[in-house]
Amino acid sequence: MAKKKRRSSATHAVSAGKPHKTESSAHVALDSAAVSGGSSNKISLQKWHSVYAGIPAMLALLTSINTLWNRFAFDDTQQVLGNEFIKRLSDLPLVFTTSVWAFNTESLSVASTDSYYRPLFMGLFTLNYAIFGTAAWGWHLVNVLVHTGATLLVWFVLKELTNRKGLSAIAAALFAVHPAHSESVAWISGITDPLMALFLLPA
Repeated sequence: MAKKKRRSSATHAVSAGKPHKTESSAHVALDSAAVSGGSSNKISLQKWHSVYAGIPAMLALLTSINTLWNRFAFDDTQQVLGNEFIKRLSDLPLVFTTSVWAFNTESLSVASTDSYYRPLFMGLFTLNYAIFGTAAWGWHLVNVLVHTGATLLVWFVLKELTNRKGLSAIAAALFAVHPAHSESVAWISGITDPLMALFLLPA
């Protein structure tokens, strides 16, 4: 009789333990469902994140892409076409030790008194010339891309400051299409302002 009681009690203990296993497996299933649901939520948030950021950038691109058909104008003829300092990559170190107009040896007074120091501006021109030469469309393309990048950074900065993606997208879209930027984007030598924004905004 004692053996039977022990067996029945052992059987009862085993059967009593089964629901616990079922409960733990249910918890695991719920946890995995929560994880999968969280990952899907993250993916959807990332999609909206890219949409909010992409709209202003696309507007900047679409409203300025027509400048690719423009030519060199005003200072471009001197700073690009007549600038011997940017026509060789070996002269790249010179942009850090000379002024923008140092190449203009015809006017000694300007060369000696000029303090227009823009090494990144002249460095960009040197790289542009190495890639595009005198093809104006390539230079304008760089201006358009820099403006588009600056617009994207405007959205990121505003989003960090306000934590409102929609409002940041509206403000960045206004920045993208504002006519005050037309000179800086459409004029090759006007790249100094968008180029500064490209470094200032991440800082």
